Amino acid sequence: MFARLFPLIFAAGLAFMAAPAQSADSLWMHNGSVMYYHADGPMRIFVYYRPRKGLEHLRGQVLFEGQKHGYQMAGLAYTFRKGCAPAPYQVGGDLDTPGRIVLDGAAPVREAGGCGITGHDLKSPNARLVFTYLRKVPKGMRPPRAARPRGR
Repeated sequence: MFARLFPLIFAAGLAFMAAPAQSADSLWMHNGSVMYYHADGPMRIFVYYRPRKGLEHLRGQVLFEGQKHGYQMAGLAYTFRKGCAPAPYQVGGDLDTPGRIVLDGAAPVREAGGCGITGHDLKSPNARLVFTYLRKVPKGMRPPRAARPRGR
């Protein structure tokens, strides 16, 4: 009996091992905005899906793009100011709390009233990005058309 079932059990085990440990697409909360999270192999991306009030112009804009390796994630995040090109900066963090992603990095500091970058600051409000898992993407929900940051 076991000999007849072994190929089925083996195939099911291979399918389970090949399945990603995390849903490829899910929704996360970040500073009052709903973010669309997409995973493809090691690549990760957070896109504004339902931005909070005042940030509606960022719908579809990439906030983070990078890679996950084991329990670490690193890549580029962006700060935004109306009328200015997005300002990229390096972020990274350990993924040790289920349902929560925290990425830290020295965020760009813009000149007063302008678009120029005067430096980077670990104490900036943009220096820590916190994402909290909401749910898997509902069936039939279309991902936002991700806009790659301009000026890169």
